[in-house]
Amino acid sequence: MEEKREEAVQTMSFTKQQILESKKYKNRRDLLRALLNDGESYTLKQVDAVLLAFLKREVK
Repeated sequence: MEEKREEAVQTMSFTKQQILESKKYKNRRDLLRALLNDGESYTLKQVDAVLLAFLKREVK
């Protein structure tokens, strides 16, 4: 049952504001505030991908 719930949450879309208020991303709020677009919805998988892509960028 817990697996189904986790699977369902992974496929749900959340607004930028909901993501910023979540406990999961509390240590990355400032970064996500800059990276995510207002008015768009994201799945948790998409948010993780955006974070990973940013953190793996080459520093110039």
